[in-house]
Amino acid sequence: MFAGKFIYQISERPLLIYTAIVLAGSLALFGYILYNNISTDIQAHIRIVQDATNGRYPLPANILYYLVVYLLAGLSGSEHALKLSSLLVLTISVGAKYVLGIHIAKEILGNQNIKLSYTGLVVIATLIAFSFPGGNPYLGQIPPNVWHNSTTIFLMPFALALFYTSFLQLSNPIPNRIPILIGLCMINVLIKPSYFVVLAIVYPAMFLRMHGWGKTLLVNLAPIAIGVALTLILYFLIYLHSDGYITKGEAGIDVMPFHVWSEFSNNIPWSFIASFAFPIIYLAFHWEKQNLIVNYSAFSTIVSLGMFVLLAETGYREFHGNFLWQVVICNYFLFLVCAVLLLEKASSKKMRSPAIMIPGVLFLGHCLFGVLYIQGLLQSGDFL
Repeated sequence: MFAGKFIYQISERPLLIYTAIVLAGSLALFGYILYNNISTDIQAHIRIVQDATNGRYPLPANILYYLVVYLLAGLSGSEHALKLSSLLVLTISVGAKYVLGIHIAKEILGNQNIKLSYTGLVVIATLIAFSFPGGNPYLGQIPPNVWHNSTTIFLMPFALALFYTSFLQLSNPIPNRIPILIGLCMINVLIKPSYFVVLAIVYPAMFLRMHGWGKTLLVNLAPIAIGVALTLILYFLIYLHSDGYITKGEAGIDVMPFHVWSEFSNNIPWSFIASFAFPIIYLAFHWEKQNLIVNYSAFSTIVSLGMFVLLAETGYREFHGNFLWQVVICNYFLFLVCAVLLLEKASSKKMRSPAIMIPGVLFLGHCLFGVLYIQGLLQSGDFL
Protein backbone atom coordinates (compact mmCIF):
# COMPACT_ATOMS: atom_id res chain seq x y z
CA MET A 1 0.00 0.00 0.00
CA PHE A 2 2.78 2.41 0.96
CA ALA A 3 4.77 1.53 -2.19
CA GLY A 4 1.72 2.02 -4.40
CA LYS A 5 0.99 5.44 -2.93
CA PHE A 6 4.64 6.43 -3.26
CA ILE A 7 4.82 5.40 -6.94
CA TYR A 8 1.54 7.20 -7.67
CA GLN A 9 2.80 10.42 -6.11
CA ILE A 10 6.00 10.59 -8.14
CA SER A 11 4.40 9.43 -11.40
CA GLU A 12 2.45 12.66 -11.81
CA ARG A 13 3.73 14.59 -14.82
CA PRO A 14 5.25 17.69 -13.17
CA LEU A 15 7.22 15.53 -10.75
CA LEU A 16 8.48 13.25 -13.52
CA ILE A 17 9.76 16.30 -15.39
CA TYR A 18 11.45 17.71 -12.28
CA THR A 19 12.98 14.34 -11.44
CA ALA A 20 14.43 14.16 -14.95
CA ILE A 21 15.86 17.68 -14.49
CA VAL A 22 17.46 16.70 -11.17
CA LEU A 23 18.98 13.56 -12.69
CA ALA A 24 20.30 15.45 -15.72
CA GLY A 25 21.74 18.23 -13.57
CA SER A 26 23.41 15.75 -11.21
CA LEU A 27 24.85 13.80 -14.13
CA ALA A 28 26.29 16.98 -15.63
CA LEU A 29 27.71 18.21 -12.31
CA PHE A 30 29.39 14.99 -11.23
CA GLY A 31 30.50 14.25 -14.78
CA TYR A 32 32.22 17.64 -14.96
CA ILE A 33 33.84 17.08 -11.55
CA LEU A 34 35.11 13.62 -12.46
CA TYR A 35 36.38 14.35 -15.96
CA ASN A 36 37.87 17.80 -15.34
CA ASN A 37 40.00 16.94 -12.31
CA ILE A 38 37.99 19.00 -9.83
CA SER A 39 39.52 18.23 -6.43
CA THR A 40 36.92 16.34 -4.33
CA ASP A 41 36.62 13.27 -2.15
CA ILE A 42 35.04 11.42 -5.07
CA GLN A 43 38.42 10.80 -6.68
CA ALA A 44 39.94 9.89 -3.31
CA HIS A 45 37.25 7.26 -2.80
CA ILE A 46 37.95 5.84 -6.26
CA ARG A 47 41.59 5.45 -5.23
CA ILE A 48 40.48 3.57 -2.11
CA VAL A 49 38.66 1.05 -4.31
CA GLN A 50 41.72 0.77 -6.54
CA ASP A 51 43.92 0.14 -3.50
CA ALA A 52 41.60 -2.70 -2.49
CA THR A 53 41.57 -4.26 -5.97
CA ASN A 54 45.38 -4.09 -6.06
CA GLY A 55 45.59 -5.82 -2.70
CA ARG A 56 47.33 -2.86 -1.11
CA TYR A 57 44.68 -2.16 1.55
CA PRO A 58 41.33 -3.74 2.41
CA LEU A 59 38.16 -1.75 1.84
CA PRO A 60 37.28 0.54 4.79
CA ALA A 61 35.01 -0.81 7.51
CA ASN A 62 32.15 1.43 6.30
CA ILE A 63 32.20 -0.65 3.17
CA LEU A 64 28.88 -0.18 1.40
CA TYR A 65 29.59 2.80 -0.89
CA TYR A 66 32.93 1.37 -2.04
CA LEU A 67 31.42 -2.07 -2.57
CA VAL A 68 28.53 -0.73 -4.67
CA VAL A 69 30.91 1.32 -6.84
CA TYR A 70 33.19 -1.69 -7.29
CA LEU A 71 30.32 -4.02 -8.21
CA LEU A 72 28.83 -1.55 -10.69
CA ALA A 73 32.30 -1.16 -12.24
CA GLY A 74 32.11 -4.85 -13.10
CA LEU A 75 34.62 -5.80 -10.38
CA SER A 76 37.16 -3.71 -12.24
CA GLY A 77 39.85 -1.53 -10.74
CA SER A 78 40.28 0.59 -13.84
CA GLU A 79 39.93 4.32 -13.32
CA HIS A 80 37.58 4.69 -16.28
CA ALA A 81 35.19 1.98 -15.04
CA LEU A 82 35.23 3.34 -11.49
CA LYS A 83 34.55 6.89 -12.70
CA LEU A 84 31.55 5.72 -14.69
CA SER A 85 30.30 3.68 -11.74
CA SER A 86 30.77 6.59 -9.32
CA LEU A 87 28.95 8.90 -11.72
CA LEU A 88 25.99 6.52 -11.87
CA VAL A 89 25.83 5.96 -8.10
CA LEU A 90 26.03 9.67 -7.24
CA THR A 91 23.48 10.71 -9.88
CA ILE A 92 20.97 8.09 -8.74
CA SER A 93 21.58 9.04 -5.09
CA VAL A 94 20.66 12.69 -5.70
CA GLY A 95 17.66 11.60 -7.76
CA ALA A 96 16.52 9.32 -4.92
CA LYS A 97 17.03 12.15 -2.42
CA TYR A 98 14.75 14.34 -4.53
CA VAL A 99 12.06 11.67 -4.96
CA LEU A 100 12.02 10.96 -1.23
CA GLY A 101 11.90 14.70 -0.54
CA ILE A 102 8.85 14.99 -2.78
CA HIS A 103 7.14 12.12 -0.98
CA ILE A 104 7.83 13.67 2.43
CA ALA A 105 6.67 17.10 1.21
CA LYS A 106 3.39 15.70 -0.09
CA GLU A 107 2.81 13.83 3.16
CA ILE A 108 3.47 16.98 5.20
CA LEU A 109 1.12 19.03 3.00
CA GLY A 110 -1.58 16.38 3.07
CA ASN A 111 -4.73 17.52 1.29
CA GLN A 112 -3.63 21.14 0.93
CA ASN A 113 -4.61 22.54 -2.45
CA ILE A 114 -1.05 23.36 -3.55
CA LYS A 115 0.12 22.90 -7.13
CA LEU A 116 2.51 20.00 -7.67
CA SER A 117 4.76 22.28 -9.66
CA TYR A 118 5.24 24.50 -6.59
CA THR A 119 6.01 21.53 -4.35
CA GLY A 120 8.45 20.14 -6.89
CA LEU A 121 10.27 23.46 -7.26
CA VAL A 122 10.58 23.96 -3.51
CA VAL A 123 12.13 20.50 -3.07
CA ILE A 124 14.53 21.17 -5.98
CA ALA A 125 15.51 24.40 -4.23
CA THR A 126 16.37 22.49 -1.05
CA LEU A 127 18.85 20.44 -3.11
CA ILE A 128 20.92 23.52 -3.93
CA ALA A 129 20.59 25.44 -0.65
CA PHE A 130 23.92 26.36 0.90
CA SER A 131 25.36 28.50 3.69
CA PHE A 132 25.80 32.23 3.42
CA PRO A 133 29.45 33.12 2.78
CA GLY A 134 32.08 33.95 5.36
CA GLY A 135 35.07 31.70 5.92
CA ASN A 136 35.61 28.09 4.99
CA PRO A 137 32.50 26.78 3.20
CA TYR A 138 32.95 23.42 4.93
CA LEU A 139 34.00 22.96 8.56
CA GLY A 140 33.73 26.72 8.99
CA GLN A 141 30.16 26.87 7.69
CA ILE A 142 27.75 23.92 7.88
CA PRO A 143 25.69 23.81 4.67
CA PRO A 144 22.62 21.60 4.20
CA ASN A 145 24.12 20.07 1.03
CA VAL A 146 27.48 18.74 -0.12
CA TRP A 147 28.63 17.91 -3.64
CA HIS A 148 32.21 16.82 -2.97
CA ASN A 149 31.91 13.91 -0.52
CA SER A 150 30.65 10.78 -2.23
CA THR A 151 29.83 8.74 0.87
CA THR A 152 27.64 11.54 2.25
CA ILE A 153 25.90 11.97 -1.12
CA PHE A 154 25.27 8.21 -1.27
CA LEU A 155 24.06 8.16 2.34
CA MET A 156 21.54 11.01 1.98
CA PRO A 157 18.55 9.10 0.52
CA PHE A 158 19.00 6.31 3.05
CA ALA A 159 19.35 8.81 5.90
CA LEU A 160 16.26 10.64 4.67
CA ALA A 161 14.34 7.35 4.51
CA LEU A 162 15.46 6.48 8.06
CA PHE A 163 14.54 9.94 9.32
CA TYR A 164 11.03 9.81 7.90
CA THR A 165 10.33 6.16 8.73
CA SER A 166 11.42 6.72 12.33
CA PHE A 167 9.22 9.84 12.43
CA LEU A 168 6.25 7.74 11.30
CA GLN A 169 7.06 5.20 13.99
CA LEU A 170 7.17 7.93 16.61
CA SER A 171 3.77 9.13 15.40
CA ASN A 172 2.19 5.69 15.30
CA PRO A 173 4.29 2.72 16.47
CA ILE A 174 3.42 -0.39 14.47
CA PRO A 175 5.33 -3.71 14.42
CA ASN A 176 5.50 -3.84 10.60
CA ARG A 177 7.95 -0.94 10.51
CA ILE A 178 10.49 -2.56 12.85
CA PRO A 179 12.16 -4.73 10.14
CA ILE A 180 12.29 -1.70 7.82
CA LEU A 181 13.94 0.38 10.54
CA ILE A 182 16.45 -2.39 11.26
CA GLY A 183 17.37 -2.58 7.58
CA LEU A 184 17.69 1.20 7.24
CA CYS A 185 19.80 1.46 10.41
CA MET A 186 22.18 -1.21 9.13
CA ILE A 187 22.48 0.38 5.68
CA ASN A 188 23.12 3.80 7.22
CA VAL A 189 25.87 2.47 9.48
CA LEU A 190 27.54 0.48 6.69
CA ILE A 191 27.69 3.56 4.45
CA LYS A 192 28.65 6.05 7.16
CA PRO A 193 27.28 6.05 10.75
CA SER A 194 27.06 9.86 10.88
CA TYR A 195 23.26 10.16 10.97
CA PHE A 196 22.66 6.94 12.87
CA VAL A 197 24.55 8.18 15.94
CA VAL A 198 22.16 11.15 16.07
CA LEU A 199 19.14 8.89 15.64
CA ALA A 200 20.42 6.63 18.44
CA ILE A 201 20.06 9.57 20.84
CA VAL A 202 17.05 11.46 19.50
CA TYR A 203 14.69 8.61 18.58
CA PRO A 204 14.76 6.76 21.95
CA ALA A 205 14.49 10.04 23.89
CA MET A 206 11.44 11.20 21.92
CA PHE A 207 9.85 7.75 21.88
CA LEU A 208 10.17 7.50 25.67
CA ARG A 209 8.70 10.97 26.13
CA MET A 210 5.75 10.25 23.83
CA HIS A 211 4.97 6.63 24.66
CA GLY A 212 6.55 5.98 28.04
CA TRP A 213 8.18 2.85 29.42
CA GLY A 214 6.95 -0.60 28.51
CA LYS A 215 7.11 -3.40 26.00
CA THR A 216 6.47 -1.03 23.08
CA LEU A 217 9.58 0.95 23.94
CA LEU A 218 11.75 -2.16 24.14
CA VAL A 219 10.51 -3.47 20.80
CA ASN A 220 11.13 -0.12 19.15
CA LEU A 221 14.65 0.07 20.54
CA ALA A 222 15.61 -3.12 18.69
CA PRO A 223 16.69 -1.26 15.50
CA ILE A 224 18.76 1.12 17.64
CA ALA A 225 20.40 -1.74 19.55
CA ILE A 226 21.36 -3.53 16.33
CA GLY A 227 22.68 -0.30 14.81
CA VAL A 228 24.71 0.51 17.94
CA ALA A 229 26.27 -2.97 17.93
CA LEU A 230 27.23 -2.55 14.28
CA THR A 231 28.60 0.94 14.95
CA LEU A 232 30.79 -0.42 17.77
CA ILE A 233 32.17 -3.04 15.41
CA LEU A 234 33.03 -0.30 12.91
CA TYR A 235 34.63 1.76 15.68
CA PHE A 236 36.85 -1.18 16.58
CA LEU A 237 37.82 -1.80 12.96
CA ILE A 238 38.50 1.87 12.19
CA TYR A 239 40.18 3.08 15.36
CA LEU A 240 41.43 0.07 17.28
CA HIS A 241 42.49 -2.25 14.48
CA SER A 242 45.03 -1.59 11.73
CA ASP A 243 43.33 -1.59 8.32
CA GLY A 244 46.17 -0.09 6.29
CA TYR A 245 44.72 3.42 6.35
CA ILE A 246 44.90 3.87 10.10
CA THR A 247 47.56 2.09 12.16
CA LYS A 248 46.32 0.73 15.49
CA GLY A 249 46.24 3.54 18.05
CA GLU A 250 47.03 6.19 15.45
CA ALA A 251 43.63 7.85 15.67
CA GLY A 252 40.73 7.99 18.08
CA ILE A 253 37.89 10.18 19.38
CA ASP A 254 38.12 12.67 22.22
CA VAL A 255 36.03 15.44 23.80
CA MET A 256 37.50 18.76 22.64
CA PRO A 257 34.88 21.54 22.63
CA PHE A 258 35.02 23.77 19.52
CA HIS A 259 38.47 22.35 18.66
CA VAL A 260 37.74 21.62 15.00
CA TRP A 261 35.22 24.39 14.37
CA SER A 262 37.54 27.11 15.70
CA GLU A 263 40.29 25.84 13.40
CA PHE A 264 38.19 26.65 10.33
CA SER A 265 36.08 29.58 11.51
CA ASN A 266 37.30 32.90 12.88
CA ASN A 267 33.76 33.83 13.86
CA ILE A 268 31.74 30.86 15.08
CA PRO A 269 28.57 32.87 15.90
CA TRP A 270 28.46 34.16 12.30
CA SER A 271 29.19 30.67 10.94
CA PHE A 272 26.22 29.39 12.92
CA ILE A 273 23.92 32.13 11.63
CA ALA A 274 25.18 31.75 8.06
CA SER A 275 24.48 28.02 8.17
CA PHE A 276 21.03 28.04 9.81
CA ALA A 277 19.59 31.49 8.99
CA PHE A 278 16.51 30.25 7.15
CA PRO A 279 15.30 27.59 9.62
CA ILE A 280 16.07 29.83 12.61
CA ILE A 281 13.98 32.71 11.25
CA TYR A 282 11.22 30.40 9.98
CA LEU A 283 10.90 28.80 13.43
CA ALA A 284 11.01 32.22 15.11
CA PHE A 285 7.90 33.19 13.14
CA HIS A 286 6.12 29.84 12.97
CA TRP A 287 7.17 27.60 15.86
CA GLU A 288 4.45 25.02 16.44
CA LYS A 289 4.99 23.23 19.72
CA GLN A 290 2.86 20.24 18.74
CA ASN A 291 4.29 19.73 15.24
CA LEU A 292 6.20 16.48 15.63
CA ILE A 293 8.20 16.58 12.40
CA VAL A 294 9.42 20.11 13.23
CA ASN A 295 10.41 19.00 16.73
CA TYR A 296 12.09 15.85 15.43
CA SER A 297 14.13 17.62 12.75
CA ALA A 298 15.06 20.50 15.07
CA PHE A 299 16.07 18.20 17.96
CA SER A 300 18.13 16.07 15.54
CA THR A 301 19.92 19.17 14.26
CA ILE A 302 20.69 20.39 17.78
CA VAL A 303 22.11 17.00 18.81
CA SER A 304 24.15 16.72 15.61
CA LEU A 305 25.58 20.20 16.15
CA GLY A 306 26.40 19.33 19.76
CA MET A 307 28.44 16.37 18.53
CA PHE A 308 30.38 18.54 16.10
CA VAL A 309 31.06 21.12 18.81
CA LEU A 310 32.16 18.62 21.47
CA LEU A 311 33.88 15.77 19.65
CA ALA A 312 36.99 15.51 17.49
CA GLU A 313 39.22 12.80 16.15
CA THR A 314 42.79 12.56 17.37
CA GLY A 315 45.90 11.66 15.43
CA TYR A 316 46.39 12.46 11.78
CA ARG A 317 42.62 12.75 11.23
CA GLU A 318 42.37 15.51 13.85
CA PHE A 319 41.18 18.19 11.41
CA HIS A 320 39.42 15.99 8.85
CA GLY A 321 36.14 17.15 10.36
CA ASN A 322 34.36 13.81 10.24
CA PHE A 323 31.92 14.95 12.94
CA LEU A 324 30.58 17.56 10.53
CA TRP A 325 28.66 15.17 8.31
CA GLN A 326 25.77 14.47 10.68
CA VAL A 327 25.11 18.23 10.96
CA VAL A 328 24.98 18.60 7.17
CA ILE A 329 22.50 15.72 6.98
CA CYS A 330 20.25 16.99 9.78
CA ASN A 331 20.46 20.55 8.50
CA TYR A 332 19.05 19.29 5.20
CA PHE A 333 16.14 17.61 7.03
CA LEU A 334 15.42 20.89 8.81
CA PHE A 335 15.64 22.92 5.59
CA LEU A 336 13.29 20.53 3.82
CA VAL A 337 10.69 20.51 6.60
CA CYS A 338 10.76 24.31 7.07
CA ALA A 339 10.66 25.01 3.31
CA VAL A 340 7.64 22.77 2.78
CA LEU A 341 5.81 24.27 5.76
CA LEU A 342 6.63 27.76 4.51
CA LEU A 343 5.07 26.84 1.17
CA GLU A 344 1.97 25.66 3.02
CA LYS A 345 1.70 28.92 4.95
CA ALA A 346 2.40 31.03 1.87
CA SER A 347 -0.53 29.37 0.11
CA SER A 348 -2.95 30.32 2.86
CA LYS A 349 -1.63 33.74 3.94
CA LYS A 350 -0.73 37.01 2.28
CA MET A 351 2.61 36.72 0.47
CA ARG A 352 3.56 40.21 1.64
CA SER A 353 3.33 39.25 5.28
CA PRO A 354 6.73 39.65 7.03
CA ALA A 355 6.27 36.16 8.49
CA ILE A 356 6.30 34.82 4.91
CA MET A 357 8.59 37.28 3.14
CA ILE A 358 11.52 37.32 5.57
CA PRO A 359 12.07 33.54 5.81
CA GLY A 360 11.25 33.27 2.10
CA VAL A 361 13.95 35.78 1.15
CA LEU A 362 16.45 33.99 3.40
CA PHE A 363 15.61 30.65 1.79
CA LEU A 364 16.14 32.10 -1.68
CA GLY A 365 19.41 33.59 -0.44
CA HIS A 366 20.63 30.17 0.68
CA CYS A 367 19.72 28.80 -2.76
CA LEU A 368 21.49 31.66 -4.56
CA PHE A 369 24.68 31.02 -2.64
CA GLY A 370 24.35 27.33 -3.46
CA VAL A 371 24.40 28.19 -7.16
CA LEU A 372 27.34 30.55 -6.64
CA TYR A 373 29.22 27.91 -4.65
CA ILE A 374 28.77 25.30 -7.40
CA GLN A 375 29.93 27.85 -9.97
CA GLY A 376 33.00 28.58 -7.85
CA LEU A 377 33.66 24.88 -7.36
CA LEU A 378 33.71 24.26 -11.10
CA GLN A 379 35.77 27.36 -11.87
CA SER A 380 38.38 27.01 -9.12
CA GLY A 381 38.74 23.25 -9.37
CA ASP A 382 38.61 22.82 -5.58
CA PHE A 383 35.65 22.34 -3.25
CA LEU A 384 37.28 24.54 -0.56
